[in-house]
Amino acid sequence: APFEKLERQARPLANKLANQLQLPVIHSPQAYAARGSKLSLRAAINTRFEQPFLADANPMPDGQQLAFAWCTDVSSSMVGMNAQMALTASAMLHMVCCEFDIWHINWTFGAMHYVITPGMSEEEGLARLAWLQFNSATTVGFALDRALTSLRERPEAVKVCFVIHDGAPADPDVVEDLVSKARADGIEVVGVG
Repeated sequence: APFEKLERQARPLANKLANQLQLPVIHSPQAYAARGSKLSLRAAINTRFEQPFLADANPMPDGQQLAFAWCTDVSSSMVGMNAQMALTASAMLHMVCCEFDIWHINWTFGAMHYVITPGMSEEEGLARLAWLQFNSATTVGFALDRALTSLRERPEAVKVCFVIHDGAPADPDVVEDLVSKARADGIEVVGVG
């Protein structure tokens, strides 16, 4: 299959993420000295003690409560390692969403089309990712708008949109407006890159 190399790169990351999402709840963190003066993110999120900057987390994600979208930069600036990391991250996200039955969609910006659609099999999504061409402009707005529109139409309680990008968008005012409106609608937008 044309996506075997991509799958080999993304599968260990997807498995690691899936295992992290399935960790049991930690009811009390290790003592400060025992954890080397650091608190792991997982332990911190699952701590049941009063911590004003942390929220309790469900140790097993409920796919029926989460809708997830991400936009992938396929502009010509995404070459070599940047392109490979974007593809691997997209494959990992698709595999984990498939495993947990999480509604998800992936749009590319620059090329302005979807890559992964809801209900697409893991194999079909990986095959489509493997054929992506990185040769377009860095206009983020159209893809981000499409992804956010898809999320707004979903009934899930939690809606998250990642933007996988290697730099500043060519349309920063449009992106800023879209992100502001999304956050007002309760959609979390996270830049990755």
